[in-house]
Amino acid sequence: MASLSQRRAPAFHGRISILKRRFPLFKLLIYVFCFYCYCFQIKSSWIDFLIFLQKASSSRKSLKRSIASVPVDEGLFLTMLMKIMNPKKTLEIGVFTGYSLLATALGLADDAQVTAIDTDKEAYEVGLPFIQKAGVDHKINFINSDAESVLTKMLDNNEGLEEIDFAFVDAEKHKYKEYHEPLLKLVKAGGIIAYDNTLFFGLVAQQEDTVQENLRIATNGILELNEFLANDSRIEISQISIGDGLTLCRRL
Repeated sequence: MASLSQRRAPAFHGRISILKRRFPLFKLLIYVFCFYCYCFQIKSSWIDFLIFLQKASSSRKSLKRSIASVPVDEGLFLTMLMKIMNPKKTLEIGVFTGYSLLATALGLADDAQVTAIDTDKEAYEVGLPFIQKAGVDHKINFINSDAESVLTKMLDNNEGLEEIDFAFVDAEKHKYKEYHEPLLKLVKAGGIIAYDNTLFFGLVAQQEDTVQENLRIATNGILELNEFLANDSRIEISQISIGDGLTLCRRL
């Protein structure tokens, strides 16, 4: 005799087929879900560390920034990018629980270092045990401060001028453009500045009056940054539709 789950299966798949026909968006969501499941089956040796940290980040209901966590596929991309670039000095503005930080550190050589800046030490300490378990905590210099102060101090003291190989920015969206000028002075020629969330939930393609009011400041900040980067002759850019949009800027 067929099990209950087996008897229910035809009815379930029948309902899915109806939803696909009636709601094209639902069909797209099913496709995206299946695509992600497939990608995670073709996994690397270090994906488990990223998945465990992502689950810990999303399970902390008290951490309101959990939506800011980088998705797994983008984390894998960052790790691979680090292995390809082989940078010695990297910088991260906006850490949250350290997901992108862990992804970066996993791809760095043992003698390389990432300076990570964030005002929220509590959130960073959520991810720290996972970073330690991955054996990469010695590569990280966490600075509990706002980015503006740290960048200004680095420039005033001539620390790291044109020495940074890679910088990753995932902080307050309306401040992205403010970070660009100091980062251009710190990142060496041929180095990369990466700005996360540059497609921002697709809101960049919507009329402003249709954007949720509490997201307008961030959306406008991303729009302003995208236009500015596209016209900045000091860099070459590539906007990648991974995660929520990632723009790579190669300093000329």
